[in-house]
Amino acid sequence: MLRGLAKPIDLALLLVLLVLGVLVAVLLTLPEPPAPPPPTITPTPSETPTVTATWTPIPPRTPRVTSTPTALPPTELPTATPVLATPTPRPTAPPGSTATPLPLVALTVPLPRSGFFIRRHNDFAAPDPSGLEALLADGVTVGGGVVSVPPIGPLTGVRVPALRSDEGALALRYGLTEIPLSERRDAAATHYLEIALRTRAEQETATSPAVAYVFVVDTSGSMAGAKLIGARAAMRALFAEMRPQDTIGIVDFDDQVRTVLPATPASEVTPAALNQVLAQLVAQGGTDIDLGLMEGISEVKALSAGHNVVSHVVLFSDGNPTDRVTDWMQIRNNLVTAIGDATIRVSTFAFGADANARELDALAGVTGADYGMVVDPAAGGVGQTLADDLARRDRLVAKDIRLTLQIEPEVEIRHFFGHDQVGSPISRAALDQPAGDVTTGPVAASGSDGMRIVVPDMAVGEAYWIVLEIALPAESPLITAGWVDLTYVDAAAARPVATTHALPLGASLAKLPVDLVVQHALGAWTSEVAFHTLDDLNQDDLATAARRLATHRAALDAAYADLTTVWVAKELETVTHLSTLADALAAGELTQRQTADTRALLTYALEALGKTRSGVWRP
Repeated sequence: MLRGLAKPIDLALLLVLLVLGVLVAVLLTLPEPPAPPPPTITPTPSETPTVTATWTPIPPRTPRVTSTPTALPPTELPTATPVLATPTPRPTAPPGSTATPLPLVALTVPLPRSGFFIRRHNDFAAPDPSGLEALLADGVTVGGGVVSVPPIGPLTGVRVPALRSDEGALALRYGLTEIPLSERRDAAATHYLEIALRTRAEQETATSPAVAYVFVVDTSGSMAGAKLIGARAAMRALFAEMRPQDTIGIVDFDDQVRTVLPATPASEVTPAALNQVLAQLVAQGGTDIDLGLMEGISEVKALSAGHNVVSHVVLFSDGNPTDRVTDWMQIRNNLVTAIGDATIRVSTFAFGADANARELDALAGVTGADYGMVVDPAAGGVGQTLADDLARRDRLVAKDIRLTLQIEPEVEIRHFFGHDQVGSPISRAALDQPAGDVTTGPVAASGSDGMRIVVPDMAVGEAYWIVLEIALPAESPLITAGWVDLTYVDAAAARPVATTHALPLGASLAKLPVDLVVQHALGAWTSEVAFHTLDDLNQDDLATAARRLATHRAALDAAYADLTTVWVAKELETVTHLSTLADALAAGELTQRQTADTRALLTYALEALGKTRSGVWRP
């Protein structure tokens, strides 16, 4: 009987073993349970205001996938939950950089008396002559002769009068003089109006303000490789120069956004922890610049409430917006609204020669910040530029400088050199203006009355000026052309300052010498022509470039006949040489090597001319 039962028992045992084997196999295929969440971390209070919060790990963004995700250990840096954009249809244009045409557009004349005006070019660094030493020394051969470019520097030293003993950190001077030239930028203009600022010659205190940098990094697909590597290196370079009371934060975006490093005191960030944060920046997806900027501003805004902190948002990008808000003018207006009265600078860096440089430059102008073109991200220039900017805090005199011009209703504003309305599309000024005034320009951003202008932060011994062409009525009882409100934060005293200055037509202690106003005005005109010609070259519109320089050469020739001064003669000589180079390029008769050399020399000289005449003096 037992022998009869053995076979069923063996079969039962075998069945049990098979079931157990299947269960073990299933258990082995299950993923490991998730690690417990890191403990709540509260940053240690410091002199720099910080935001205390509870941090949670950053989940990966959809659709971003990385083969080796890097999570921060709980004992290192806090991280924050991502902020996702509202889902939008995929862009029809490919992510990243796209060619941006710059059409020739007639200027709006006359300009409105109310609106927000931004500086058109905000790269204040001297052009790099590396690789051009031989061309600068020997010139280039064109048309059977050698054309060289004379050294291009400021027209003169800083001649804006120094501060009086009863003035604060920043002095305002103005110039209002009849235009003594037969050739004018606007034929209907009668006077130049200049507003000039000058800082004190020495720093009054050794105390330097704390700084807060929040980086907004484009991690769209086109930033892969050298661009993103260069961006990481730049952030490491700046962090290495920070002091314990400073603050650093990092936001990255593609078609979504996340804060990978909340604004955190530098004393609480180790180099190893920063590297772990930077390792999370992976290039993939579209480009929503507006979303990234809004998150960066939100991250730093709480820190900017104190006057003893210099707050920066730094945008690294290489392309055009392809997701959600794709209109650059809307992005600029959103930036104005988001910042409001906060003291935040938004600097921009264009990564790669194919980046939308002009739009990123204009974006920096909204807050009076700096712009930089990064042709070679691996060269390390961005990190050095940021470190130099950081070092300015030891010499900083005035920050968050704002001007509001109130012009009398009887006075027409014919032209504002080097500036555009915040809502103006990026373009090149047309050489042929239509008969009569063009009054269908863009609507400026809403706000209080007056022409509002943001001025870059100023350090010890610096000067800054803006110039407008205006038209005064032939017969009028006017006593003043208007007035100007100046507000700024005294960096040493960490206190806001506000002053109001009338612009009388008659004599005034605050008035600039007539010859200086004329010099600054002609210089601003030349700067504008140089930058527009650079745009012509970048658009390969060689005929317009040649014609633009020839037209300005004729204007300077007429100015020399009117003034017979040495500096006009030198300016005429420089522009004549550049005009010759442009003519040779437009003719199309140069060899390939001659074309490359001529273009390189002309580009460098135009950049130098545009920057040194643009109204910025930094010793």
